[in-house]
Amino acid sequence: MLFLNQRHATPTNNLIMESSLHNPAQPNDVSKNELGNLRVLLAEDNEINQFLINTILESWNFTVDTVENGLLALEHLSQHTYDVVLMDIQMPEMGGYETITRIRASDTSISSIPIIALTAHTPGETAKCLSVGADAYLSKPFEPEDLYKLLQLHVKRTT
Repeated sequence: MLFLNQRHATPTNNLIMESSLHNPAQPNDVSKNELGNLRVLLAEDNEINQFLINTILESWNFTVDTVENGLLALEHLSQHTYDVVLMDIQMPEMGGYETITRIRASDTSISSIPIIALTAHTPGETAKCLSVGADAYLSKPFEPEDLYKLLQLHVKRTT
């Protein structure tokens, strides 16, 4: 299990996190071929979380652009093409809820991009994430395999 917030860090968790970084979860070959080289936009303000999530995604040969807030996420979405957005909920400038709402309200092709919300908060936030337009919700800490399964479910690829 990857612990993605400092408040979860203990000596035991650090060992788990460190071993996961040296040997990230690898999806099976069929799944890997199914998703191909995804282009991912990661909106996450915590540098440790950025590093951990990038390490996982890059181990799967995905291309990742990382931004620190929702305003930058909207800017990147208007300038680049992505297969999926991983959206932290609690960020400065513009948080995940507002960013997701703006993406879904857009009259451009970004309105239909798959969005997976990431948060360390209570399970009660699941309904709110989904109600503002996230396709899925992943609570931190999470297993890399759980993220991959959500990507399989929500990202449509032609190989």
